[in-house]
Amino acid sequence: MNKQKLKVLWIPVEILLDEHLSDKEKLILSMILYLSNETGSCFASNKYIASIVNVTSDRVSKIISSLKKKQYIEVKLKYKLDSKEVENRQIVPNKKSRIKLFNKITTI
Repeated sequence: MNKQKLKVLWIPVEILLDEHLSDKEKLILSMILYLSNETGSCFASNKYIASIVNVTSDRVSKIISSLKKKQYIEVKLKYKLDSKEVENRQIVPNKKSRIKLFNKITTI
C-alpha cells in the first residue's frame, strides 16, 4: 500500500460552498481528492484521517459512508483470502463529480 503524507490541503471552492456537505465532510473529501491525485485512489486509513481531522476513527467511518451514499466517492474493499476481514480499502473520488469539479476550477 502506498502511504502518502498530507503536505498541504486545498479545499476547492465547489466543495467549500456545497450545502449538501458538513464541514467535516468537506475537509475529508478534500483530503481524499488530494491523496488520490497521483494514483486516482486514496488508501488512507480511518485512523490516519482521524488524526488529521481530530475526530474518532468511528466518526471518519460514518463520514466516508455518508460521502459514499451522497455519491461523492466510491469505496472498494479487498478481502483477505477465504475471510471476511478487509485487507485494504480503496477510496475513489466519483469520476463525474471530479470532472465537474475540475472543469469549474479551470474556468474560474
